Amino acid sequence: MDDNWADVRAALPLIVTKKVPDVLISTKAIELIVLDGVPQYEPIAPTKPMLIANTQNNLFLNTADNKYYFLAAGRWFSASSLAGPWGSASDSLPDDFKNIPEDSAADRVLVSVPGTSEANDAMNFASIPDKATIDRSAATVNVVYEGKLQLAAIPTTSVQYVKNTAYNVFLVNDK
Repeated sequence: MDDNWADVRAALPLIVTKKVPDVLISTKAIELIVLDGVPQYEPIAPTKPMLIANTQNNLFLNTADNKYYFLAAGRWFSASSLAGPWGSASDSLPDDFKNIPEDSAADRVLVSVPGTSEANDAMNFASIPDKATIDRSAATVNVVYEGKLQLAAIPTTSVQYVKNTAYNVFLVNDK
């Protein structure tokens, strides 16, 4: 080792580990379920689903069918084991999920359990249109580009997009 990082090494303790961390690679959209150790099951009386408490995910083991249930982006998935494979379960979610008490650690999922008052309220709330009035002459935006403008064609269209900005900027009919 050279002295380039001597001040950093002196300020931070050196942690030596023989275990190489897992690296997960996916070429398609995925949802990552992370547990802090082995699953810790928390009963939700009086229901059969048990909350897996040592994760930030909405993850359950349903003791009635011994399947795992996972809520992601408002959709339910199920699997026979945590390793998967996971399949859609929104249309086949066990009815006992409706019985999760409102004051339980798992009550946050009730809005996504079909047939609950929370899910019905969410559907009604989503159907109320929002209206905003904007004075277009007073509206401004400051788009930041990384370097010189870089346009790229969108295949099978006459539209181009700007590659080097975090904003959604498109060129359509020279505008």
